[in-house]
Amino acid sequence: MGERKKILIVDDEQLNRNVLIDLLKPDYEVVVAISAEQALEAVITADPPDLILLDFATSEIDGHEVCRRLKADEITRAIPVIFITDKGESRKESKCLEMGAADYVSKPIYPSILKTRVETHLALTHSLEELQKAHQIIASHKEKMEDESNVCRKIQLSMLPSEFPAFPDHDEFDVYATLQPASEFGGDFYDFFFIGDDRFCFCIGDVSENGVTAASFMAMTKSIIKSRAGDDFSTASILTHVNEELCGVNKAAIFATLFRPPFLQRFSWVF
Repeated sequence: MGERKKILIVDDEQLNRNVLIDLLKPDYEVVVAISAEQALEAVITADPPDLILLDFATSEIDGHEVCRRLKADEITRAIPVIFITDKGESRKESKCLEMGAADYVSKPIYPSILKTRVETHLALTHSLEELQKAHQIIASHKEKMEDESNVCRKIQLSMLPSEFPAFPDHDEFDVYATLQPASEFGGDFYDFFFIGDDRFCFCIGDVSENGVTAASFMAMTKSIIKSRAGDDFSTASILTHVNEELCGVNKAAIFATLFRPPFLQRFSWVF
């Protein structure tokens, strides 16, 4: 993810656009559409955006219809859409997710929340693209079981924090971790990160089954946890959200188990 990612901002209010541009331009290539029609034209190009920030209310076509058209098109359906909604519009937010949106951010916009959501969904898209490439490689070399195992193990490990000491600027604690699969790659994972300046989260988890499907499920689980934990400090609330999100994309009926302090409880779901 070395190159600058492109983000399309769709909003017919100049003040709203300026706020989003000021927040994102230092880290991303930002393009703007002031109408739904411009937005739909902007994604059907040789260089489409990597993520779309879509205001719910656009002048001609509402955000739901824009999202529906994007998700109905084979070319654009994989582009993650984050809705910008007015605070408290839970019904609209729920409908946004039903239409295929990746997430939503409520106004007023908090810079840390917006940046975390954008980073998380760009990283998730990147991980899924890497998994798809790896799956194509594995499918064409089924007979080479040893090579298959080595490639997929590298993919699994690449999704986990691996640089230690993890936080050299903090001398009050150290964090180190390692993952050693017994024989097959799959959905084992760990993660740790700061939430603001004074909260630290770490979790250890496992996904049932093995193989590319389990690794993909692990990537989604880890990304959703991190995204939600950015502005939700309740373990119960975070895991409820994770459970609901995973249920919607779990035709394989995989389950995940997670250990997440500070409550030191063990959670298990079967979807």
